[in-house]
Amino acid sequence: MMTDNFPQPDASELLDYLVWHEKGFSLLDFARQNLSPDLAISITKIFWPDFVLDEGRVFRKEAFDVSNFEKWKQSTNADLIAIQKVMNHIHLASDFLYKTFENLSYANILYFGTILTHIWKCALETTYPDLQFEVSIEKDLDFDDVVITFWQPNLDL
Repeated sequence: MMTDNFPQPDASELLDYLVWHEKGFSLLDFARQNLSPDLAISITKIFWPDFVLDEGRVFRKEAFDVSNFEKWKQSTNADLIAIQKVMNHIHLASDFLYKTFENLSYANILYFGTILTHIWKCALETTYPDLQFEVSIEKDLDFDDVVITFWQPNLDL
């Protein structure tokens, strides 16, 4: 259940939706009428990414590269938490979904990022029920953007 502290979207800047809103339609109505089958299926990879397990640690499959992982191990003295944080992180508006969010306010980027962190936490815990995860969202201090990442707390592996 959403609370008063949970961010809500600012629909006033969703120009395509505003035409529908004036006719009494909700965001859900708008999505149902405009989301193509191709986009509906492909967007699931944003919300529920594929993961890979390596050396007892989970990474976003799309971001994982063995040689990069080995380089990070050398440069961090094998700090697996630091490696997970950097290899799994995304800058939501300026990198990950830059074309989609180029005209959105920070409030809407934060809204989307907050939803995404909750879903990623669920995806990780569902995919790896015996493992523990931390998922974080932080403001990018240089841009009106958010950074999302996940890692596993130190465990005896």
